[in-house]
Amino acid sequence: MIRKSKPIALWIWLIFWVPLSAQTPLSENTQVLTISQYFDLVLTNHPIAKQVRLDNEIAQAAVLKARGAFDPKIGWKESGKTLGGLTYYEAESSYLTVPTWFGIELTAGRDQVTGAYVNPDLQTPDQGLYYAGVSIPLGAGFWINERMADLKKAKIVRTQTQAEQVLAYNDLLFRASQAYGNWIAAHQKLDLYNQMQANAELRLAGVEQQVIQGDKPEIERLEASIVVQNRNLQREQARIDLIKKTLEVSNFLWDEQGRPLVLAQELIPENNLDEVLERWLVIEGIDVAQTVLNHPKMEYLRAKIAESQVDRKLLRDAIKPQVNFNYQRLSTEAVLPENWNDSNNQVAGISVQIPLLWRKERGGIRSIQAKIEQQQWNLAYTQQAWTNEITGQIQEVASLETQAQLNQAIASDYKTLLNAEQTKWSYGESSLFLVNTRENNYIDAQIKWLSLGATLWESKAKTIKDLAWFVTAIPPQQAPLLGPPPVELDQ
Repeated sequence: MIRKSKPIALWIWLIFWVPLSAQTPLSENTQVLTISQYFDLVLTNHPIAKQVRLDNEIAQAAVLKARGAFDPKIGWKESGKTLGGLTYYEAESSYLTVPTWFGIELTAGRDQVTGAYVNPDLQTPDQGLYYAGVSIPLGAGFWINERMADLKKAKIVRTQTQAEQVLAYNDLLFRASQAYGNWIAAHQKLDLYNQMQANAELRLAGVEQQVIQGDKPEIERLEASIVVQNRNLQREQARIDLIKKTLEVSNFLWDEQGRPLVLAQELIPENNLDEVLERWLVIEGIDVAQTVLNHPKMEYLRAKIAESQVDRKLLRDAIKPQVNFNYQRLSTEAVLPENWNDSNNQVAGISVQIPLLWRKERGGIRSIQAKIEQQQWNLAYTQQAWTNEITGQIQEVASLETQAQLNQAIASDYKTLLNAEQTKWSYGESSLFLVNTRENNYIDAQIKWLSLGATLWESKAKTIKDLAWFVTAIPPQQAPLLGPPPVELDQ
């Protein structure tokens, strides 16, 4: 009885100590890199995010360029001809042209043409001739013309760029979230093997004590030693996997100067995956149809249709006769005339041009109309396909949540069986083989649960990406990385 009391006391201590070893001790300098802080770093400094922001500047510049077609223009020119000492002509002209929205151009200027051999139609008084007038397209080109169409399309492209930006940000954050989720799973897996190794070493110590006392055979010590070696091997594999997953996270981290960063060892992810997933996305009650209708991808496709419709409107306008009316008021002085109805000082004219077959215009309209129909069918198909995709993703998330809960319950039951088996073994009613078997079942269940958690994380991330909610689902946290003392990312 005296010899039995020592191992019994030892195993009672073991039973109460083992659950406490579940948490791996953290360093005093350990700090958590939250998912919000992580996303803020990605959106702020990642090269792809910076490229996306430059796309917006390009679109704004395109609008500015299109507006340049409406810029007023000022000009001046001078020429002359002299032969054999005789001045044939001297000509000087300065002018201001102001384009307006509806194809109307306002002009003003001064011409001075003098000399011995000058066409009377071009000759001006010695002091020069001032003019102010207007050019109006009464047919084609009044309601829409090339410069108006270019500006409208540039504004539409700006809308397209904004939609593309949202899609690009969502794709970037989706890939970054995959890396973060794998980082969490790798940390939890290493924590699990650290715990299991500690338990195996504790059992080995207990078995060695019992072997010395003669309560256990040597073969039990060998079996316990093999388990410790296996746990060491599994922990080493998990450690290497964590290093790789940490480097994958580092791929998305850059500093403000565009230099890549590597995560410091003191930084760890949020370790409670359930809480992160729970607050990440609430999928109940989502109006999928309305969400898809306002999706940036649909906005982009609708903008493409609007761009083609501008081209169609321009081609339809080209079928109209080209009727251009020009009028200029003339004066020998740089003053406004008192009587605009004076027909003695003016230049007026009208020109009309009508194609006979309209083949160029009709061909263009048929082509652009077919293109618009293609784009409309593509929009309808994409909208339906996206609705089904998101609906399927929501169902997948719900199923994975159920699977994760069931697997967690299974792992908990395996842990209960393991504890019970260890209790029986401590009283000599079981074997180390059964304890190891129970522990292996528990480890397998825990690994499966961690894998399901990572799959659920990725499935939710894909749902957010498909919904284009990534930028708003997890607001960036611009606060420092949990100081003091601040933990800096290694260069």
